[in-house]
Amino acid sequence: MNVNAFPWKSSGRRVTECGDVSTHSDDLVQVYATGSVTDGYLVKGRLEAEGIPVLMKGEGEGPYRVGPAYLWVPGSLEVQARLILESLGSTAEGSDR
Repeated sequence: MNVNAFPWKSSGRRVTECGDVSTHSDDLVQVYATGSVTDGYLVKGRLEAEGIPVLMKGEGEGPYRVGPAYLWVPGSLEVQARLILESLGSTAEGSDR
């Protein structure tokens, strides 16, 4: 897997509402953006496995989900989410050698 597949540095855009992460009172922060819905679901699963609630926006509708995907997490968990994403990049980089 290419390290560039994990563009975890975001624009810092924020939203305040979503379904699954609404239990957190703070704003949501975009931590990941990709042109691949598949990559989006993989990263979302990894973050959720670590106990971080994730809102995924942008995936296409219908049976063939294509297009960009954006992952948002509660602001209070942003640092933890970015550390996990960073470790994914390091793991991918190490497997290419």
